[in-house]
Amino acid sequence: MQQGMPEEGQGHIVYDPEWLSEVTPEFFDPHHLSVQGMLSSFGSGRGTVWLFRHEGKEFALRHYHRGGKVAQFLEDRYLWTGLNRSRPAREVRILSQLAGQGLPVPSPVAWRVIRSGLMYRADLIVTRISHARPLTQILRERALEVAEWEGLGALLRRFHDFQVWHADLNLSNILLRTPDDFFLIDFDRCRIRSGGLWKRRNLKRLHRSCLKEQAKNPEFYFREQDFEALLRGYASGASAPGS
Repeated sequence: MQQGMPEEGQGHIVYDPEWLSEVTPEFFDPHHLSVQGMLSSFGSGRGTVWLFRHEGKEFALRHYHRGGKVAQFLEDRYLWTGLNRSRPAREVRILSQLAGQGLPVPSPVAWRVIRSGLMYRADLIVTRISHARPLTQILRERALEVAEWEGLGALLRRFHDFQVWHADLNLSNILLRTPDDFFLIDFDRCRIRSGGLWKRRNLKRLHRSCLKEQAKNPEFYFREQDFEALLRGYASGASAPGS
């Protein structure tokens, strides 16, 4: 990635010229994207994700928002400890590592931080996973086959074999494009960890997400047998080459 020239009031912009020939502050402005006819749709999450097209390619823009109780006070502001330690810089580094290992994640395209005194705000642009939808949507419409749950378990094993701790492993951050073609997204706060005790807790977090969505939706295609199939796939999953 290469760094664009800082602009007054616009902060620092870093981008990959292999994906975009030029990146200006307007690329991080959903209103501008909409006016220019680039915006295609948006999804929800902790913060809104805007999907847009440019130069024949599809991208996803996310503004960093805090979660939990601290969000009531700081919303989208973070303590400034240096550009390389900012949230998007760290997420881009881990995405690049995972992509290099052949793991199914979006590619980082560009990021921006706007500093204001001791605090900063940030945005990230990644490639969009075309024709893929989050499991929260799919499981409201149909049940996954046993082989699909096992395939998801095997994929999670690949990430764990590479010692990847996903800080927010839930159904919304798992995309499915075609049967057994899964992707993981949103690697904010994720990191490479040592040891292995955290892996079971990571899977339990996903299990709680399944139960939470089941409780919220009267028609949600999830049974305990499904998660048992996921665990079977996880247990039998082999490390990917190079992981």
